[in-house]
Amino acid sequence: MKIYIVEDNQDHLLSLVKKSEDLGYQVTGYSSRAMGALEKIEELKPEIFLIDIHLNGDNDGILLARQIRRQFDADAVIIFTTALSTEEVMNKAFGTDPDGY
Repeated sequence: MKIYIVEDNQDHLLSLVKKSEDLGYQVTGYSSRAMGALEKIEELKPEIFLIDIHLNGDNDGILLARQIRRQFDADAVIIFTTALSTEEVMNKAFGTDPDGY
């Protein structure tokens, strides 16, 4: 299965890529920003998305997940990652119907 990773911390990104590949997944691409991800998703057509909730820049991971569901594939597997979170952020994230957190 093809995975796309959206993570703005380089160390976390490298760890997620390695762990995904070790588990037999094909990492088709990655981005540190939501807008960069949207541009590549249509071309690469990944089936699984690992998305950091707190991204630097234009949008956060929650908005990106909503856009993926709406624009590309309502059935895509979306798994959120985060190092820090509040109850408010978690409730907002769960509103996108993620497959994992």
